[in-house]
Amino acid sequence: MSTSSVSKDLQALETGNYLLDFLWELGVREIFGVPGDYVIHFNKVIEEHKIRFINTTTENSAGYMADTYARFKGLGVACTTYGVGMVMANSIAQAYVESSPVVIISGSASEEEFQRAPCIHHYVEDSYTTQLEVFKPITVDQAVLNDPKTAAEDIHRVLNNCLLHKRPVYIELPRNMVDIDLIPHQYEKAKEKESNPKQLKQALDAVYKILSKSQNPVFWLGHDITRYQLSDLATSLAEQFQIPICSTVTGKTCVDETHPLYAGVYQGKVCDERIRNFVESSDCLLSIGALWSDVNTGMFTAQLDHLEQIRISAREIQIGKEKYDDIYFVDLLQAIQNAKWSFNFQVQYPRLDHNAIKSYQASPNSPSKTASTLSCIQKYLSDEHIICCDIGDCLFASTELVLSQNSYISSSYFGTLGFAVPAAIATQLCYPEKRAIAMVGDGSFQMTATELSTAVRFNLDPIIIVLNNHGYGTERPLIEGEYNDIWNWNYAQLPSLFGKGKGVRVETETAFEDALKLALSTRGEFFLIEVELEQLDLSGPLQRLSTASAKIV
Repeated sequence: MSTSSVSKDLQALETGNYLLDFLWELGVREIFGVPGDYVIHFNKVIEEHKIRFINTTTENSAGYMADTYARFKGLGVACTTYGVGMVMANSIAQAYVESSPVVIISGSASEEEFQRAPCIHHYVEDSYTTQLEVFKPITVDQAVLNDPKTAAEDIHRVLNNCLLHKRPVYIELPRNMVDIDLIPHQYEKAKEKESNPKQLKQALDAVYKILSKSQNPVFWLGHDITRYQLSDLATSLAEQFQIPICSTVTGKTCVDETHPLYAGVYQGKVCDERIRNFVESSDCLLSIGALWSDVNTGMFTAQLDHLEQIRISAREIQIGKEKYDDIYFVDLLQAIQNAKWSFNFQVQYPRLDHNAIKSYQASPNSPSKTASTLSCIQKYLSDEHIICCDIGDCLFASTELVLSQNSYISSSYFGTLGFAVPAAIATQLCYPEKRAIAMVGDGSFQMTATELSTAVRFNLDPIIIVLNNHGYGTERPLIEGEYNDIWNWNYAQLPSLFGKGKGVRVETETAFEDALKLALSTRGEFFLIEVELEQLDLSGPLQRLSTASAKIV
């Protein structure tokens, strides 16, 4: 999202409307949240504004939806009341670690109210700043808009930092300030870090030196590629030098996975053996925008230390053993693109068989399995579909799907359960012409299933695929116990509870294929498919992850 079109002089001077006008200029069209008495005046101002307020059933779901909206549209907003809104800390922590620019707006009591009676509802006794302190570690900037002289400046600074750092920020709006006229402040867009020209040249020379000695380099792309809108640049670099591409789990679909240079997701011993052998037998790893987390490295089973490494991301730039702290990483990538290097690598890599990917044939009497379910989904996917994936086997199995650019979203780094359904709803708001397909286990689904009522209320039609393996299937291979069991719902009957939607329960491969085709052809209401699975049915990636994780647990 570009802020170059932001008006120099916004019309509204009331604090609440000024904030909303500024968000509108930054591209925000929906705000997600739950009303409450400290924020209800501001809720009314939103209702009368061009921005639409999307009521969610829980504050945490509002955070998930704002996170999703931010990843697709560049900026997302969640709105809550004071105190009880701290439950949103889970979803905001996810947005923080996964570099998602989310704005939390919280109503609050005025300082005068608190001074008169410090024991007021939603507040921790004798503390006016508890919620602010909770959100500080998981936001890059914060502001309490309690002074009309500085409110506009605070709004500009906080939102600038949100966009600049691609991470959440916190704005607290006391209810007595909503209609107070603030003092105008000239908006100036924050500038990206200026690269030191000398260090930039040194880094560029270092990249050239490593590549000039390489015979079979490989790109390993991460989520910075998507967050900083670098997909075209990354693809161009791969084409320019004919270097194959792998991605991280968090960076999945940062480039078009049908591109002939794309090999798959590399995840240490968790990924397909052909991809693992290819990456680990290369002589140079170009890690671009990648986060070296436990999930991305297959619980640290990635064997990459012996490779020459070029690490370029928003967090770090390290080329070989040298670190470069005075460079904006995008500048270095653009310098590489503009360099007149004649590299044309002829690398042998595992090419995807696109005919085989679409060749799945359902077996009439075979019981449903995670692997066959994913193969069937792959067969019917097109550029019109966006996968919204929860944590569990659905996540690890989905790493082997081949998808178009920017058509996949998950909570793969923070690993919070219950993300997929709210994410699918926000995705439909972002792209109403497309179709969101949520893949979620039964355990995760039970945490945010009530958001289907949000889908009904706002006439949204995601497809929800519930992989019902009767409990926490990712945990069972680690240490089994009754705590991994959950109560079995009649998931396919939920549309009758909400008064709209369709639900189907399937037990075989052919039944799932028929249900999926019907779901894809049905628009205007959500469609839920409950897939009955054996309790210990595990995809190949999850089996490999369980082996790696068991050594740690």
